[in-house]
Amino acid sequence: MPQKSERAPHSKGVDDVLIHSYVQEALGQEQEPDLGQTPFTEREENEQLDLWYNFFDLVAERRLLVKERKEEAPKQSKRVVRLPGGQFLAVPPQESDQVNDETGLAAKKSEQLAGIKERISEYDKIPGFREAYESRLHRTILYTRALKKREKLEQEEAVYEADRKQVLEQSDSRRGGEPLGRDRIHMDEVTERLAEVKKTLAEFDSYELGFNLNRFATLHKYVDAYNNDMLMPVPTVEQTLDWAQDHLDKRQHVVLAGHLGSGKTAMAVHLAKVTMLKNGFGGEQVYTDPQGAYKNLSVEVFSGSYEASIYDLMGKLKLKVKGEAGVASALDELRGHEDMIATYEKENGVQIDRSDLASALAGKTEAVETFTEYGPLARALRDGKPCIIDEFNRMRPEILARLNIIALAQVGSKVRIQENGDEEFEIKPSFVLILTANLGEKYENLQAVDAAFAGRLANREVDYPQVDETYDLLLSALINRDRLRLPSSFPTEEFPKIASLAVTAREVQEIFAGKTVGRSFAGLASQQSVSAQPQILKGGVLSPRDLMRRIIGNWREEGFKRSLDEVVADEYISSQIYHTGDRKFLTEIFLRRGFFADWSPEKFQKHGLIDLSQQEIDTLRSEIVQQQFSDQDQFADAWQKAKASGQALERDLSIGVRKRNK
Repeated sequence: MPQKSERAPHSKGVDDVLIHSYVQEALGQEQEPDLGQTPFTEREENEQLDLWYNFFDLVAERRLLVKERKEEAPKQSKRVVRLPGGQFLAVPPQESDQVNDETGLAAKKSEQLAGIKERISEYDKIPGFREAYESRLHRTILYTRALKKREKLEQEEAVYEADRKQVLEQSDSRRGGEPLGRDRIHMDEVTERLAEVKKTLAEFDSYELGFNLNRFATLHKYVDAYNNDMLMPVPTVEQTLDWAQDHLDKRQHVVLAGHLGSGKTAMAVHLAKVTMLKNGFGGEQVYTDPQGAYKNLSVEVFSGSYEASIYDLMGKLKLKVKGEAGVASALDELRGHEDMIATYEKENGVQIDRSDLASALAGKTEAVETFTEYGPLARALRDGKPCIIDEFNRMRPEILARLNIIALAQVGSKVRIQENGDEEFEIKPSFVLILTANLGEKYENLQAVDAAFAGRLANREVDYPQVDETYDLLLSALINRDRLRLPSSFPTEEFPKIASLAVTAREVQEIFAGKTVGRSFAGLASQQSVSAQPQILKGGVLSPRDLMRRIIGNWREEGFKRSLDEVVADEYISSQIYHTGDRKFLTEIFLRRGFFADWSPEKFQKHGLIDLSQQEIDTLRSEIVQQQFSDQDQFADAWQKAKASGQALERDLSIGVRKRNK
């Protein structure tokens, strides 16, 4: 066997036996190498990267097949399930576990797995490959095992929380007080075990590899959410969701207020769906496939506007003609048009009495009947669903005032909706109002909110993600789903610019929201000013979804054929056709953050950035290296932190990335 390569020092506490057994599991037993093959460490760097990339593809394929086989194997009943967004839901007791028999499909997967293992074992014939793989796994295997342990502990914590809650509820219902006897003993045991679990979970943060462990766990969570088109669970979003869900569980109506692109509507939809799942919507699927149940739910959403009427929100009574649907439809269309009625009689071989028609349309005979066309709010009341009113502060105050009685109504009480013929609705436990509102004065038709109505709502401002959160969101849109790796075609020279994009996005968002005064240096070129001038953005906000889908998503989808600079110019800045002032200022902001560094005037024009002159471009490029710019840069610290975070991750994320020939 070849001599083992010298391994880099690693953190104290790493189990060498564990690592070795994992390598054995992946590669199989050690084999005699093919003496005619070049040792791994003597190969060209690009060849080594190709081998790594192909090998990890096989390992990922093997892992996927193993996971699928486990999912098809007999399972024990779950005590809790994790809902989308991270909350746990207790599973009702099951009479028996469902056993899945092995099928022909499972046998086929076993055959595929054997073939993959055989292909993987070929890599062990390369001298030095086993040792290189083992060295690379020292951190990865520890992270993976620790992540699984933490997930198990979190589920265990949820089980003990559910047990504790159940004991308290049973004690209250029987004696109306504290648990006694066996209940008290059980309660003490659960409380003690819960404290131990919480302590163990807290130790992960102080663990010597805790930072990296949490970092990789976070990216795993974000990548899964992105690829499943779910709400991205960054800390600021989770904090808002936890706050709102706590109020909704107590049947308190909530308002999420924020600027364009802050994600308030997406949060409202998520909250509505989770509330529905926690109140029985979704059926048994919520316990077997919570994500599928979540996606299958439909929510009631009303888009607020100044033109909206109370009938749009509540619904209204309508008339319809009895009898054949085709006749009813035709009569509705032909109303008041004698010549068209005559044509209808001729073509269909019928005769219509004109006086009966007039009476019917006037509602004076039994030829018509009334029916209720429910609006979103009435449907939510009828079905016991949450109702989302989006941008409610664009609606007229007199309409919102009508919601007062509904906001005050308690569970079990009844309200009447006069627009629906005084139909009576009973308030159900899962009915709540989730409202969103725009902040600031730049939005058109914003209305004053009725004080009485506003006083019955819990309000929360929704901010844009912080720089570090945005950076992780960008990475989650870039890296592979099956493993935390950048695609093989990713241009590694662009990696540092991801941090610049995260900082630039935050700067743009704060300027748009009016939280930061924008500063333009372009005027220095024509000597119109001697210092940076205040500047605003009217509509060019860069939302997290724009960043992930329009910029990073499109870039990855095309195989990184364009540079990141070109994607930013094509997909974002040049599209700001309604506010040309925004387009010019955005170009300046990106240029000052290191984008378009070597672009000529012709290239700017080619990509639709026609607002800056060559003199202005030259001035900006010279200005950003001046101390004055550094001193006034409010985002300098965030930029440095984002770049440092990227440097810590780049090595691990770039495994298998093929370097491009320059």
